[in-house]
Parts: sequence; C-alpha cells; structure tokens
Amino acid sequence: MCTIYGYGDDIRRLISQENKSFNARFVLYDVYYCSSVGAGSMNGQQTYQSGFYGAQKGNLNHFDKILDLSGYAIDDCAVDSKGNMYWTDRLQKAIFKADVTGKKIEKIVSGFDIPIGLALDEKHQRLYWANWLQKSSHKSGVIGYTDISSKKSTIVFRNRLRSGGHLTVSDGKLYISDLFGGKILKMDLKDPVLRTVATTKQASQVTIAKKYEDLIWGDIAMDSILAIGLNGYDRRVIISFKNRFANPTSLIFDDQLDKLLFVSPVVNKGLGSSMIGGLHTIGIDGMHVKLLYSHSTLSFIQRLMIRGK
Repeated sequence: MCTIYGYGDDIRRLISQENKSFNARFVLYDVYYCSSVGAGSMNGQQTYQSGFYGAQKGNLNHFDKILDLSGYAIDDCAVDSKGNMYWTDRLQKAIFKADVTGKKIEKIVSGFDIPIGLALDEKHQRLYWANWLQKSSHKSGVIGYTDISSKKSTIVFRNRLRSGGHLTVSDGKLYISDLFGGKILKMDLKDPVLRTVATTKQASQVTIAKKYEDLIWGDIAMDSILAIGLNGYDRRVIISFKNRFANPTSLIFDDQLDKLLFVSPVVNKGLGSSMIGGLHTIGIDGMHVKLLYSHSTLSFIQRLMIRGK
C-alpha cells in the first residue's frame, strides 16, 4: 500500500514492456503480489499500470502476471484459498473481485473516500476495509466490512484512527496498523473492542507468525522490520536497513517455509545506480537474509500475499 517514489521513467518503461508481453495463465499460485503505479495522465485523468502476479513456493525466483488491471489505482489487495482476487481502487472509490480466471470482475462495494486497507475473513466471507476520510476537517480512518455474497456493509468503528489502516485477519482477530497514528491495534471479530498491541513511529503492513506467536510489522520511519509477542512482550528488531530508501514496502510470514518474506528496494545493475524492488526471505531471528527475485513491478508493490492466508 505504500507507494515508493523516485524510481523514474526507466522503471515505468520496463513495466510497460512487461504489460505488452502479458500472457495469462489460469492456475493457482502459492504466493501473490499486486502492483500499481501512476503512468502519466490522459484527458486530465491520472492513469495507472496495475496487476496481480503469482509464483509457486518452489520457484519464487519467477512470477507470472495473472491479471492486468491497468486503469485501476490499487492501494491494497487480497486473495482467497480458491484464487479469487480482491482489490481497492481509489479512482472509482470501490472494492472489486475477480475470479481465478480473471475473466469475471465485479464491484463488491463503493462509496469510499479512499479505500486504503483490505483484509479477507474467508471463514465468514467478509471483506474488512479501511476508509481514509481525507476530506473531513479532521482526517481519520473508518473500519468496516462487507459481506461478499449479500454485499451488505457494516461500519465497525470510526474516529479511532488518524489514517486509514493496513489490515490483517488471523485466528479470529483483525490487526490494524494506523500509519500516521503511531500504533498497531487488534480487535476480536466477535467483540469490536480495539486494543493497542504496539506503539511505533510509522507502521506499514503487519503479519502474524503463528508458530512463534509473534506480530511482525514494517516501520517506514525507522527503516526496520520489528516483532513483538502477541502477549505484548519480547519486542525486538528483526532487521534494520542502512539505506533510508530501503525500508520494507510489504511483508508476510510463511508458516510452511518458516521464513518472513519481504520486499525492499535493491540496486538494479541493469539501470546503473537505480533501485528496483526485491523479494527477500529472512529468519524470524534476523538471520539468513536472501534475495530471491527482483523486478520493476515490485518497485510499486501494494501487498505481498499467500493464498488463503
């Protein structure tokens, strides 16, 4: 959801070339990400190059483009266990769903100011969302959910966040990072009471490592990935980045691989000193960092996902 600026037109040209060679493969993937970047303007309207990409866990050094969503301005996205894809669009102020083939696209809910956060509660077939009210005199975030089948929406709470929120659902709980509020909160899905899990400078995306009972998040102001026990203890830094432009833009813990997957910029030798998005793995102890894959589309990643998580 956090857009990286400063990559320049060379990156955008690479994405444009990649879009022209797009050849959809309608298969189920293990790991997904969605990417979205402004690509100029047309008739006074900002245009975007966006899409979903997927890879198998045994081959994370290659991602296929699954769905071309150029024209959508995506801030967040999700994928369910069946491979259905969901995303927010700030241009149409709505949330959309595409089936696994990408051929059937439907609007789930609209009427947002800026739909900045998205998380899937597959058990109850709900899409939790964060709406950032930037036009109000006091900027704040609203959290709610929409039933995927009936498309009926319910507001859970308002006026508790300074911004929209990066959302994650895990084991019946919703975790919310308040980007400009300096905190990460959690809420039981059966009991909509907000509790602060951790304070931080500028939290981006959050993920849960069930095996270790840890909450993990990226802080783009501290240029670090941090963790804390779900009980509120054992706070620690997993990795700090020396380059202030190398902060993590997306992350997710893979229980099967027992690794944290994260995306942060790396030097692209093909473009001189330019930076390009790179997918890495790291142990929860902060050891054994490994670069798996780099690509222009990762420079503008909105979310890294594991199917069904």
